[in-house]
Amino acid sequence: MGTIDRVKLLVRANINDALKNAEDPVKVSGLMLEEMRGSIRSVKQYIASALVDLKRMEQSVETDEKEAHRWEERAGFALSRGEEELARRALVRRQTYQKTAENLRLQIVEQRANIESLKRNLQQLEGQLETIRQKHTRLKIEKEYKPKRPVPERPAVVPFVDAIIDTSTLDAYERMVQKVEDIEVMSAAIAEINQVDDLEQRLQDLETQDQIEQDLNALREKLKANSTSI
Repeated sequence: MGTIDRVKLLVRANINDALKNAEDPVKVSGLMLEEMRGSIRSVKQYIASALVDLKRMEQSVETDEKEAHRWEERAGFALSRGEEELARRALVRRQTYQKTAENLRLQIVEQRANIESLKRNLQQLEGQLETIRQKHTRLKIEKEYKPKRPVPERPAVVPFVDAIIDTSTLDAYERMVQKVEDIEVMSAAIAEINQVDDLEQRLQDLETQDQIEQDLNALREKLKANSTSI
């Protein structure tokens, strides 16, 4: 069972039910403590990794926005020198950076939401850890001072992890991890479709050309306004 699956099982574990029929509650509660501590460490690592990815995406957005601005300035320079085709190509490059930045901003929103979800799960796990620690201490004391007597045979007990209901509280994080693979699969599928029917690509190219012409006209007006104000 993977780490994420174990964490999902532990988030809202029914500790009392897991210990009630255990043949050795002290041993089982000790195993619970070890597993809970390991899961907490794993979630903290996931959060740290997600924060690093978030920072990288924010830096990429900043870089793309700067590049978009730089290519807009270069388009203006080319147009001022009568190089309309160069200006048009520069605006195409600017649009590419703008779209990339826009997509990254959407991913940033999702990443922040997933990080907050992980933090909530971490708080729940830490609360469970304290509950198990207290129960483990109490069970050890009871076992130490309880008079020894023959222990009746009990039915086999389902292991702690397998007995806890999956609450699916980390589904959002799993989707985040899976998203990169999904994007790659989708890109491959789209590429295959486009090999057979390029209608979508042709329409996108037409829309892009229209947007570029609008940007070019706006740039002309901007240059004209600057020249008349001098």
